[in-house]
Amino acid sequence: MTGPQKDARMGFIIQIAHINMVLYSTCFWIQNGVMPYLSKRLGMDTVMFGYLQTTFAIIQLLGGPLFGRFGDLFGGRAALSLAYLSSGLTYVLMGLSTSVSLLFLSRLPSVFMHGMQAAQMIVTDLSSESERAGALGKLGISYGLGMIVGSSAGGLLISKFGESFAAYIAAVGSLVNTIIVMKYIPEHTKSLTQENKPELTSSRSIFNVNKFFRLLSIPGAAEILAIKTITALPIGVFQSMFSVVAMNYFKLEAEYNGYLMAYVGVLQMKWRQNMAAQSVSKDPPVLLRSGCGKHLVREYYHLVWELLCPGQEGSAESSAFSRTHYGNFTRPPAGTIHQEVQLRGQ
Repeated sequence: MTGPQKDARMGFIIQIAHINMVLYSTCFWIQNGVMPYLSKRLGMDTVMFGYLQTTFAIIQLLGGPLFGRFGDLFGGRAALSLAYLSSGLTYVLMGLSTSVSLLFLSRLPSVFMHGMQAAQMIVTDLSSESERAGALGKLGISYGLGMIVGSSAGGLLISKFGESFAAYIAAVGSLVNTIIVMKYIPEHTKSLTQENKPELTSSRSIFNVNKFFRLLSIPGAAEILAIKTITALPIGVFQSMFSVVAMNYFKLEAEYNGYLMAYVGVLQMKWRQNMAAQSVSKDPPVLLRSGCGKHLVREYYHLVWELLCPGQEGSAESSAFSRTHYGNFTRPPAGTIHQEVQLRGQ
């Protein structure tokens, strides 16, 4: 295969990975909209819903390192297929749930539901070192697009056809994603690039503790992991609990809850686009240390504060950051979002 043909081939595979990411995110956010309304129908309160989301987070935490090692050993196509099959099984079990116990049980297959991680493997293998940060940032934009579509579609599906039907649609989307992967993604994407060779290792064990500790010993890896952990806390709380707060506190129906989450998706996609643009001109570690994680935490705090504490002014520094990175718009008076959402829910 000649140089231009190889470049065209790699570009096509990256495009497929973006299509996979949009569809994966769409299905995930459809089921994310299903969860609070299905749990309420099954008699769960907010505390029990928090336990359910914590169970999901712990299962994903345990499966993450194993999934990454699986991808190293068996390639990007196997990793993507495993992630989408795991997602589809999770959504099917969710749709079949008729009790709280079954709903908790439906979280177990999500141990390998790491579609973003698998797509990042593909993009990392097929992008040069100088273009890698921007390529990964664009992958986040595709995820944001799926969040917008999935949140809106999920709300409509729940309102018109019920929670189980929406969960089954998400499962079908995951199956379609698996078929696309098996047809268009090569078994080993590392073999398509010269600078990324397939891993030659004497150990074929998925659970290899030495590999995990060796990763942490790489300069800068522990720092990035720490930043990721700190910034993931408010994001995780927001994404897992905001839908149920909107349902119980603002009395939003599924359709309007979906529209609200789609609006949040637009803001996230705008932020990811800005970070992707900065990563091209700045060294990624420098960008991390410059405070993007701190700003992200602050923005989530400001959004929740505005919604839950109407009439209170937010941080002036946070508002200045928003104007810098989202444009010179006029922020509505404190409590405006709260009042509009309450009117929507009436």
